[in-house]
Amino acid sequence: MAAAPPGSQAAQIDLESAYRQMPILPDHKPYLAIKTERGIYADHCDPFGLSSSAGILGAAVDAAVDIVKTCLSMEHLHKWVDDMIPTRVPVDAIASESGLLCATKTSGSQEPASTPHEYAYDLKDILAIFDDLGFKIKDEKLKDFSFQCVYNGFAWDLEAKIVWLPVEKREKYLEKILTFSNPGIKLNLYDVQVIQGTLAHVCFVYQEGRARMPSINRFMRSFNDSPFSHQTVPEEMHLDLEWWSSMLSKVDHHRPLHIRPLEDPDIWVDASGHWGIALVVGNQYQAWQYCPDWDTDGRHIGWAESVAIELAVVFIAKAGFHDVHVLVHSDNTGAIGQFRRGCSKNPNMNASIIRAEEIMGEHNISLFPDYVKSADNRADAASRGVPEPNLKPLIPRLELPAEIQHLFVHAPA
Repeated sequence: MAAAPPGSQAAQIDLESAYRQMPILPDHKPYLAIKTERGIYADHCDPFGLSSSAGILGAAVDAAVDIVKTCLSMEHLHKWVDDMIPTRVPVDAIASESGLLCATKTSGSQEPASTPHEYAYDLKDILAIFDDLGFKIKDEKLKDFSFQCVYNGFAWDLEAKIVWLPVEKREKYLEKILTFSNPGIKLNLYDVQVIQGTLAHVCFVYQEGRARMPSINRFMRSFNDSPFSHQTVPEEMHLDLEWWSSMLSKVDHHRPLHIRPLEDPDIWVDASGHWGIALVVGNQYQAWQYCPDWDTDGRHIGWAESVAIELAVVFIAKAGFHDVHVLVHSDNTGAIGQFRRGCSKNPNMNASIIRAEEIMGEHNISLFPDYVKSADNRADAASRGVPEPNLKPLIPRLELPAEIQHLFVHAPA
């Protein structure tokens, strides 16, 4: 979607009772008997819920998709079970450098003259092939080619390059979260699984919400020894559900899909186990020394490495970067992985990610933390209190987040 050239469109196709369109091999029918009040009957079609049903349907639909793409020289036809999103681009579209989307003019019907673009095929060309293959289409869910479509529970706009949660789903999920957010409410394991599954799905649009999931996951794990019990929602999960409620209450929230250019401001971060953390930008640096009790309450070197990356985000925002993908060098694979995932099991590290995500969201910045060996990390020496002689103090100086200022002191310039 992000790489689609101007004029790209998508349609929506849904199969009618998809599983029931899959015939069962006659020799296998005795093993698919169904007991009813009228007696036992052999099932002639693939039943929904059978462990092998998804594979049977998938093999048939995958083959149909390949046939459609081959017949129409179609580059992309996305599929999830029985929901399909065929796409098309103008015949004069020039392939991008990445080669993700391109089109060649072929025989076939074209868009009406009122449309500024010419296309190689339209929806009826695709439906004709599915009809020849014996597939029945659900008419009420059929949607012709346009710049907007709904797929996998999200609304997409190929022209504006954005994705959002459809209104009816957003309101449904908001009502669900508000129900589970009542003070003193007790939930069972199924309730928590419903919340977790719903929010994990919408994190695709609300990416900063990934850091609001660990409290829910921890609560879900608390049912391991008593899966049928009812437990009071912990305070940390209440706070995260309040955040989700506020986000789902916003009527215009969307995630931009534009491909951000990669910027390399020459940023290096590091943390040592005994002295502190450091940020190096070009030929400038700033370092923060630990207070004596820094490594308590679950804080450790991994947390310090996360804070170092967080401070890189603070610098990136203050330097005026926006709408970009920014490269940051770090030698800690744990912190890198957690920033890429957008969350951490460790509450202190997760809090660092939350603060960084808020800044990145305000400036439409995404982070690309890149691993380097410790010996090659330009911030290594400064994190041990002995910066390289050629480095100058960073100007202007950065302020630590208020929540962790008591854990550090500024190193002398």
